[in-house]
This record gives sequence, C-alpha cells and structure tokens, in this order.
Amino acid sequence: MKTCQHPECTYNVLSHNFCGYHQNDRTDQKWLDTIEKRKQKHKGYVQRGTKRQMDRYTQNKTTIVKSKKKPTGEYALFLAIWGVRKHVSFISNELLAYTPHNAFWVNCFAHVLSKKQYPISVC
Repeated sequence: MKTCQHPECTYNVLSHNFCGYHQNDRTDQKWLDTIEKRKQKHKGYVQRGTKRQMDRYTQNKTTIVKSKKKPTGEYALFLAIWGVRKHVSFISNELLAYTPHNAFWVNCFAHVLSKKQYPISVC
C-alpha cells in the first residue's frame, strides 16, 4: 500500500497521494476548485441567514411575552416545614447546609414519597 506524502504520516493513501487527514495539503487544481465552490456555497448560506435575521427583527416586530407561573403554594409549605422540622436530611441524617431564599434551598424538599399517596396533611 502507498503511504501519505505528508511528512511523518504513515497512513494509507486515500486520494492523490494523501490520506484522509491530509487531503487539505493537496495542490492540484481539481481540489482547489472544490474548495472554492465550498466557500461560495457557505458564503451564500451566511448571507441568506443574515438576511432572514434582519427581516425577522425589522419587519416582524412581534414581542414574545413569557407568561409568569401561577403560585402553587409550595413555597409557603416549604417555609412552614422548615420552621417546624429539624434541618437534617431524612435520607442521610446529615445537616442541611442551605438556608431559605438560597437558589438550591427548594431542592431540600425532594418528593421521595408520592404526593398522591401521602397528602400534604401528613407533613
């Protein structure tokens, strides 16, 4: 088998005396024409995409309004549980390091027991 012409490469030849990894080292006109066509094609995609973005922002001036979630009352329940119970994990018996109003604080109230079988009044 022939090996790649690239220095220090011992892979088998794929095309024009270069392996698949070193095809970009080719200097024949056929390869250079292919590269130029790819650049032109990519340039067209970029121009069309930019035009679409500009049209989207200038012509269609629709604003996306995110709807706010309705309060479910869970936060008040979590505060009540936090005030009554010890701040210890019932799974690992380790002290919970989070405090109320921390971003991860609500994760302390994982639903290990299903809400359907064990209603809130059990808490």
